[in-house]
Amino acid sequence: MIGELLDGRYRVLKLVKAEWVADPEMVIRFRREARATNRVQHPFVRAMSFES
Repeated sequence: MIGELLDGRYRVLKLVKAEWVADPEMVIRFRREARATNRVQHPFVRAMSFES
């Protein structure tokens, strides 16, 4: 993960290995992780979004 300060706010980018994108199980795992992250309710945690 990479954190970068932009506009006074932190952004985090999770990089996925190219070979994992071709693996349906890894894609399912990543999406499950994104949904779990979005369920966290905390002032310092924001919803995760991703492009497929």
